[in-house]
Amino acid sequence: MCLIIAMKKVFVFPAVIAVAALIPARSSKLKREKNAEVERQVQKRLAAEHQAGSNKQLQQQPADLDAARKSVSEKENAAAKPPGSSGTG
Repeated sequence: MCLIIAMKKVFVFPAVIAVAALIPARSSKLKREKNAEVERQVQKRLAAEHQAGSNKQLQQQPADLDAARKSVSEKENAAAKPPGSSGTG
């Protein structure tokens, strides 16, 4: 009887050690998976913000171009006026 109990202890002890070793490994794997998911979400959010910024910039470009054209046109008109003409007369 004592031999059977000793044999059970011999088999139970390594099983307990194996289970104890697997628990931290699984926990570590879950942490890595969670960190990877967070990283994917951050990258997705950054990509969306970048896209929104690009879209805003593309929408602003025509207005900026029109303002630049208007400025150039005004400068050309001012340069085309004869010297001494103040526009009052």
